[in-house]
Amino acid sequence: MPFLAGALAWSGLSIMLLPMAMVLPMTMSIAATRWMAFGGAMSYYAGALWPVVPSSTSFLAQTNVASGVILWLLWSLILAAPFCLVGMVRHSARALITLLIIVAEAMIPIGIGSPIISAGVLFPTMGIFGLLSTLILILGLSERAMWMRGIIVITVLLAFTFLFAPTRNYMPGWSAQDMHFVPSSDYEWTQYDRVMTMIGDHNRSKSIVSVFPENVVTGWTDPVSDQMVRLAMKTYVPEAHTIIFGAERITRGERIPIVLARGFSTDEYRVRVPVPIAEWGNDVSLNLFGRSTIKVNGLRVGVLICYEQLLVLPVLQSVYTGATVLVAPSNLYWAKGDTVSDAQDVCVRAWSRLFNLPYYRAVNR
Repeated sequence: MPFLAGALAWSGLSIMLLPMAMVLPMTMSIAATRWMAFGGAMSYYAGALWPVVPSSTSFLAQTNVASGVILWLLWSLILAAPFCLVGMVRHSARALITLLIIVAEAMIPIGIGSPIISAGVLFPTMGIFGLLSTLILILGLSERAMWMRGIIVITVLLAFTFLFAPTRNYMPGWSAQDMHFVPSSDYEWTQYDRVMTMIGDHNRSKSIVSVFPENVVTGWTDPVSDQMVRLAMKTYVPEAHTIIFGAERITRGERIPIVLARGFSTDEYRVRVPVPIAEWGNDVSLNLFGRSTIKVNGLRVGVLICYEQLLVLPVLQSVYTGATVLVAPSNLYWAKGDTVSDAQDVCVRAWSRLFNLPYYRAVNR
């Protein structure tokens, strides 16, 4: 049951499936021993993280499926291990321990699959109060005598949000542009070609601000690449317009994913949480408490690059620092036939609903 719930919640099939993540605290409510608690949590995270296996053969450059299976099981084990504490304390303290573990794991860079993200489905537009209500619900579901009532509460909330779901907000003059490109080592030609493609797509969209995917411009070098973009923008794009796009700066052996605003507005965002192993732990450093927003046309924009869209802390940082719109670029050419893109989309939509913020997600497919 926990495996199936975790797999469905994070399948990306529907945002309405996200509350199935609440099976995790419900499982803790009936765990009689530490091994039952660990087994239930392990089963849930194994279901939530199974896309790691097919993804590892492409994005992580693994030559066989076995490496992906090992990574999947290890990741699930690390997230499940703290739940052993639930079976080691008195029944009166188990709900609080469960809540503390879930909150703590939501704050770490590998904390995928957090039930907290379902707040956007259960309590749309309620912001911080919806977040607190979700924590209270998790606490209640972790109580042995309360989990059946919790199921009733979730059912009622889902019925309400299904019937009265808020409509998506849009920013006048903003658009997101998906792209289709593959990696290239010919940085000079690739930079020029993709910059001109972005400019052409932006002008055709008739937008004032266009959002493009992650890593559109590879091999970014300051100030050469910057000057090329500025000249192209000045020549072909109206003066009051801005494009937001992902780039990859390579400096002193380090590869840094960034998001840049160029045109009427100029700003830069550096990735806070790179993909573990493939980036973080390889050649991209963790920047967990780095800048969480950029300014575009007088607005504060929260940026979530790819993997950050699956986590809790990055979006809370952006909202806390005053973001009024979310931008979520991804580069997922390697994820064809995978569920990663759909899962990211569901998470961003959930955060958008919770805080009533417009969002623009641009993907390289």
